[in-house]
Amino acid sequence: LLGQPQRAYEVAAELVRQFPVACLEFWAQWCAPCLRMKPVVEEVAAQFWGDIAFVRVSLDASPEARDRWNVTVLPTMIVTQKGQEAARWQGALTRRRMEAFLKPYAGGRRPEGHEPTAGQAPGRAGSS
Repeated sequence: LLGQPQRAYEVAAELVRQFPVACLEFWAQWCAPCLRMKPVVEEVAAQFWGDIAFVRVSLDASPEARDRWNVTVLPTMIVTQKGQEAARWQGALTRRRMEAFLKPYAGGRRPEGHEPTAGQAPGRAGSS
């Protein structure tokens, strides 16, 4: 799914349906805090691999996501549980704060057969 930014919104919607816990990271190429957070998100996603499904959603490539998820600030991270929004963080996060933000939701497990495909980092279900 990497390299297919037009599909990020669909990937996010599918993750929310399929996984008990998902973390949607909304970002944009012009957003400096979003770009600074990228390596932190990747490290934390790897740490929570198996508990939380992660996907990056570019609002440049998927503007419909702005309305669907009511995203007004970038970066925004939304945690969903059983398809419903459970938590939201607006603005940049340090690694420690991101871990603390996600830790209460790290108990869900991925459905069987949902392992990363070639070229995906652990904990990353999609990216744009």
